[in-house]
This record gives sequence, C-alpha cells and structure tokens, in this order.
Amino acid sequence: MLINERAQHISSGSCSVRTRARKHVSFGLFDILVLARAGHAVWQAPCKWSAARTGSVRECGKLRPPSARVRSGRVCFPRDTDYGPAMNDKPSIALIGAGAMGGALLKGWLAAGTIDAGRSAVFDPAPSDEIKALCADRKLSLNKGAGPFDAMVLAVKPQKAADVLPQYAALAGEAIVISVMAGKSINSIARLLNGAPRVARAMPNLPAAIGKGVSGLYAPGAINMAGRALVEKLLAAAGETVWVETEQQIDFVTALSGSGPAYYFLLTEALADAGRALGLNAETAAALARATLAGSGALIDHDARSPANIRKAVTSPGGTTEAALNIFDGDDAAMRKLVRQAIAAAAKRAGELTD
Repeated sequence: MLINERAQHISSGSCSVRTRARKHVSFGLFDILVLARAGHAVWQAPCKWSAARTGSVRECGKLRPPSARVRSGRVCFPRDTDYGPAMNDKPSIALIGAGAMGGALLKGWLAAGTIDAGRSAVFDPAPSDEIKALCADRKLSLNKGAGPFDAMVLAVKPQKAADVLPQYAALAGEAIVISVMAGKSINSIARLLNGAPRVARAMPNLPAAIGKGVSGLYAPGAINMAGRALVEKLLAAAGETVWVETEQQIDFVTALSGSGPAYYFLLTEALADAGRALGLNAETAAALARATLAGSGALIDHDARSPANIRKAVTSPGGTTEAALNIFDGDDAAMRKLVRQAIAAAAKRAGELTD
C-alpha cells in the first residue's frame, strides 16, 4: 500500500510483531501510520495488519521480509532482529533540562499519553513549581532514577552542556539520545556522554512551546528505522516534523525555521511602526499588526493553496496590496534578495557556533 494511500485504506486492525524476547506485541492504527511514514512496509497478514522494517511500501498481501514467518496472522522475526521498544509500548524517557523547551515537550508527551510516565524521569537542578507539580501528579521521577530508558532527551542550554551532560552519561546506556540543543554536534554530544552510540539531533522553534512548532530532525546510520520512528513520535509533541539528510542541514533548519519566528516578529513590529507613522495610535497599530500575523498564519495552515497562490488571490491589479508589494518585492526582487542574504548569514553563524 502506498504511503499516501494508507489513510484511505486502513480503517481498523492491529499489528503484531514478535520481539527479541519472543513475545508477541500488538499495536494499532496510529503506530502503523508512524511506521509507514518512517519508511516501513505495511501489509495485511490473515485478519491482521502487520509491519516490518524495509525500504518500501507495497500493495497489501504482496510483501514480507525473508526472515519473517507468519503464524496465525502474526509476523515473527528472528531473535536477533532489534526493533527497539515495541510500538504499542509507551517509551520511557529521561528528560535532561525542563526549562521552556524541555517543559513544553514534557507537557505535550503527557497530554498525548506518548510516554510511560511511571518509568520516566525529569532531571533539572532548579525545576519550576509547575514542573514539580506535574511530576508529582503524573508520578514521574524528579532528579532521581537510573533507568534503563528508551530515550534521553537533552534540553539544556548549549553553553552549559559541557558541565551538565557528563553527569548523566551513565543514564544514556543504549538509549536513543535526542538533542534539541543548538550548536552541539553529534560527535560533541557523544563525547560528553562517554561515547553514547546513538545520538540524534532535533531543531524545534519557539512555537513548539504551544505545540505549534516545526522541528528539523537528523539521525545518523547508527539509529535504525524504529529509532527514527521514536524520535519523530517524541518531537511530534512540539508540532510538525521534517527530516533532513545531513547533520549540516540542521544549521540550515536553524537559520530558516529555528530563527524564523523572530523574522515574522520583526515584520510585525515594522507594520506597527508604519501604522503609527500613518497616524494610528500605538495601541491600535500594534493590535492590527499582531492580529494580521496570527490570522495569516492560521489561514496558511488551513488553506491547501501555496503561499504564492494565496498572495496572488488577494492582490488585485492596480490595488493597494499591489502598490505595497511593488515596494517590497518589485522587479528587482529586493525583499527576496534581502531574505536570502539574511538566511545565509544565519546559517553561516550556526555553522560557526557548532562544535
């Protein structure tokens, strides 16, 4: 079944995978979709939906890995096949740093029921009262716990990483380490964690604090498809996710979407300033500019048309919008050139700051 057709074809069912411990574990529609999105194959065994780690997705009933055996509608894998935590099992997480970003991720995981709170732990030397209350209410360990954990999420300030991360090297173990820190390479993180073998990077942005962000994700070859699915599942708590092909491209993500909210905020400030220059009072100009930013973002999120087509639809020939756009981005494409220069400068700086 092709990935873009799976939602129309899968209406019910569960998937059963035999794990390394020879235990059959079933999982449902959501996890099947996560597997398919991550590049797994999905096919129909008798009366069951089943999945396997392969590089393609084919028509139902046509695909089965050579090492798998179907028994009574279940797919059994050899003992040495490691698919990580069974997809129906909620992963255990060690969250290192529960500030703005770490706290937002934690609240997203708990709200969605993504993690096993009873087997997870939060580590922060000065947790907020909100985090303390959340841990107490949901039975998460706070500043204690030895694991093992399925994943370790690093959300500390980059400038403190060298001092903080070595304290938690023993917790990394065989966990998938996911860093949301800017400017810290996989090699640097692995070194600080005493050679942690599986480290992925994620670059969320500010709207992730309310679950409306977007995160660029990168995982090296040491992390298998099940591991990538776990990374994506955890970062989905912050909003949209996009995979990039190389670690260097995380610098490009930083320049485009990581720093991107500030660009829109600057444009909002400039619009408010222009409104005041026309004669509006400061409060009215700021309210108009702010609401325009929020409304435009909501519209583009719900409208299937491209930004260019939406812009063209509201730009009447000879009208007011066209008059302004000719100044912004006329024949010399001044605005586009300026944006390219700005993003290139941000990407260059991101690379310079990465160690």
